[in-house]
Amino acid sequence: MRHYPILILTFAFTFQITAQNIRTTAFESILNRGAVLNLSPIGRDLEKKGMDEESRRKLLEKQYLTIAYSPCYVDGFKTLAYLRYNLYDDQMEFVKNENIYYLKKEKGRKIQFTISRSVYKIYELDGDLGYFLVQVDGKSSLLVKQSSRFLEPRKATTSYGVDKPADFKRSKDVYYIVFNDESVVKVPMKKKELHIIFGTKKTMIKEYVKKNKLNPKNLKDLEKLVVYYNTL
Repeated sequence: MRHYPILILTFAFTFQITAQNIRTTAFESILNRGAVLNLSPIGRDLEKKGMDEESRRKLLEKQYLTIAYSPCYVDGFKTLAYLRYNLYDDQMEFVKNENIYYLKKEKGRKIQFTISRSVYKIYELDGDLGYFLVQVDGKSSLLVKQSSRFLEPRKATTSYGVDKPADFKRSKDVYYIVFNDESVVKVPMKKKELHIIFGTKKTMIKEYVKKNKLNPKNLKDLEKLVVYYNTL
């Protein structure tokens, strides 16, 4: 189990208190009631299996991109909100009156964090709405899908083995390109297939990729490619 610096925990506490005290009248229409962490399905299951409250708290914190609730702006609202991204549930969480709320998911909703400068936007993929980190914004945008997975506790299968505790592990980021802010397409991981998703511009893209030796598994290379595509 990893340990977090006291300074980070202090800021996390500060942001939670600040978030609770914010006047949220302007945000009521975009908030949905969520679940208190300790009452989440995973939390309840771990409690039944005998995990103590402090251990559950530390484990459940690992499903977040950051422990702290960070300042941000939602859509066109000028009031500062405090959110944190739950990678496992793919939800932006907000604290009010000591309860956790989920930001209502609506296609096109935009979250702009003021400290990290990162921008998240909701897109529809395979019929579901999800949050994507916007890496390059433009006529066509490069998106990063972040997520984590829950690993069930496992008993050792032999007397020489070691029990594995429950854990959250960060999944590998997946890259997408959204064309004209509408069609979200997964970036192929094979260089020879990369140009195909660019339709009528695929020949120029193929030449650009070859000339510049771009690798679709490299985020910086994809940034260059999308920036170039937006000039065509």
